[in-house]
Amino acid sequence: MGIFSALREKLKYRADRKLAFQELRESSIPDFSYFVMMAVSALIAAFGLFLDSVAVIIGAMLIAPLMSPVLAIGLAIARGDIRFLKESAIAVAKGSLIAILFAIVVAIIAPQMALGGEILSRTKPNLFDLAVAFASGVAGAYTFSSRDLSAALPGVAIAAALIPPLSVMGIGIGYARPDIFLGALLLFVANLIAIALGGALTFISQGFFPKLKGEKGERRSHALIVSSILLAMVIVPMAYFTVTNISTTNREMDVQRIVEEHLPAREGYHIGSVDWFYTGDQYKVIILLHGEKEPVPDRLDFIRDELASKFGEDTTLNIHYIPYKSLENE
Repeated sequence: MGIFSALREKLKYRADRKLAFQELRESSIPDFSYFVMMAVSALIAAFGLFLDSVAVIIGAMLIAPLMSPVLAIGLAIARGDIRFLKESAIAVAKGSLIAILFAIVVAIIAPQMALGGEILSRTKPNLFDLAVAFASGVAGAYTFSSRDLSAALPGVAIAAALIPPLSVMGIGIGYARPDIFLGALLLFVANLIAIALGGALTFISQGFFPKLKGEKGERRSHALIVSSILLAMVIVPMAYFTVTNISTTNREMDVQRIVEEHLPAREGYHIGSVDWFYTGDQYKVIILLHGEKEPVPDRLDFIRDELASKFGEDTTLNIHYIPYKSLENE
């Protein structure tokens, strides 16, 4: 009896996997609704990026239909199915093109606005972004493999890694800013590769396609190797951005600590912002300072001396002081 029960479970397992594969393959084929939802999600994301509104951007992620075609790329890699891989990649490419085009339209018709933090944060991707994307691919593939789990939240996570960068790419084109476009392009490509690779490895580990022999096995091996190489290639610039961001953050914290030691909050001083500029071999620090009374020159000299000893003799300091009274009058 135990042997027959195990056989029935094995047959049911195979049937479930075959049915799941067919469902994902069918759902990853782009139709009119897919393109409409991609366009709408890109529009909402673009408006959210201009408004610097996290809530609006999240709304765009909720309706983006990217989960099926992106997971299909991972499943195609796991199967060693080159034809399925091409079909899924084309579906993602078409949807991405629609998203970029509609974001361009928003950028063109919208008045020229200062680029906020939500846009700029997606132009210098780092390794943390890559880790989130890889985890999203793992979560999406795992929930798809486990039929009793909902794929809604992993779908949002996948959209979070892809829709905002696509909209930023469109904004970069619309504003004629190649730096914005290229930074967002790097983020999008890196996230797409990480999601697909995470999904493929999860599908394989879940026994979707445990062992492939002959040509299919070779194709899967080649697809995994190529994906890993592409991921390694994008890791290099992202590692650079990660180190740069950490270094900049540490410098800003050091400057803030030094300034607060000599101009403490208990005396009514508040640092509005710390900006760094590097020209040639010289650091230039610009601080926006609020306070009830203008700091005496001796204190500023102490700050300059500490900054010079910390970052080098060529470090210059500019403090823009705005008294609280003038802020209230404005």
